[in-house]
Amino acid sequence: AQAAAGRLCSLVAAHPFATGKGVFSLSLSVGLVEINGRLTVDDLLSRVDTAMYQAKGHGGNDIVVASSRPTEGT
Repeated sequence: AQAAAGRLCSLVAAHPFATGKGVFSLSLSVGLVEINGRLTVDDLLSRVDTAMYQAKGHGGNDIVVASSRPTEGT
């Protein structure tokens, strides 16, 4: 999944698009987490959401892989 996300980031960044207001470039921010059966859906969504915002905070065109290990109390 991480390799596929990397290819997708590269493809999107390499293809700017033109509009009536100019040429624009896009970037992707990708958060990933392994689904391993030990976490609840809510925990998985929370971790992948946090990872995506970390990637976005790095300026875009980044991939952050969240840990799927349960935290204490999970």
